[in-house]
Amino acid sequence: MSAHHCIRGVFAAAITPRQTSGVGIDFGAAGALAEFLEAHGVDGITLLGSTGEFVTLRSRGARAAGEEVKRRTKLPVLVNASHSTLAGAVAMARDAADREPRA
Repeated sequence: MSAHHCIRGVFAAAITPRQTSGVGIDFGAAGALAEFLEAHGVDGITLLGSTGEFVTLRSRGARAAGEEVKRRTKLPVLVNASHSTLAGAVAMARDAADREPRA
């Protein structure tokens, strides 16, 4: 299925749960949030949006968050590829594109 066919309906802009220390992502909570949103009828989930958390994450953390949420839901998941530099944003977008299954 091409990307434009799965992007319709209501996509929830999910928060990025943090560990109690506030340093890393709470992957268990992120997965549980995805399951909750799916159970309550959203059509898709957007992660690491424009509320500023992308600035505090390394590419590995963003990748791991996306993978955990995708593992825990059947919904389409859109992961933000923002970075504080153009080169970083391009690298994140290329990495995401390389990991997407081809139709």
